[in-house]
Amino acid sequence: MSELTVSHLDAFDGEPRVLDLTVAERLGFLRPRAIRQLIERSKAELESYGLIATRCGAYRNRQFTEYWLNEAQALLVCVLSRTEKAAEVRRALIELFTVWRRGQLAQSGQPAVLTRAQLHEINSQAWAIASEVAKVAFQEHKTRLVKEACDRLATMRPVEMLPHDKDPA
Repeated sequence: MSELTVSHLDAFDGEPRVLDLTVAERLGFLRPRAIRQLIERSKAELESYGLIATRCGAYRNRQFTEYWLNEAQALLVCVLSRTEKAAEVRRALIELFTVWRRGQLAQSGQPAVLTRAQLHEINSQAWAIASEVAKVAFQEHKTRLVKEACDRLATMRPVEMLPHDKDPA
């Protein structure tokens, strides 16, 4: 089992949480998303330890909900999973959440690791910037091509023969 680190935690309203798929992988689920069925079946008991944080998304046009579990919920999922690795995963989760509570993560001496949410936000910002750059580039190319087309029409040359490079023929 790979070590659980701060990069596996994300804070929701100041409370550390771990992604359901991270727990499933550590538990040895062959299909990690199957843990979501266990969560759905046990939702009432899990919510007795607090609200389950969720994020909805889409992948290949399929909607999904990921669950972010607090410490008690993650430990309960381990118990309910009944896998061979459940005790080992519970121990790793307890150690990780304990270190979080004690504030010892920042002094660990390990290089800073971005959380999943931070990486998601960076990706969103990068896409927004790339989209804006693409829009500007598109407009520049469109303006150039319209000018070239008008110049060709003015000299009685066919428009459909526009060159693909920036040098007008």
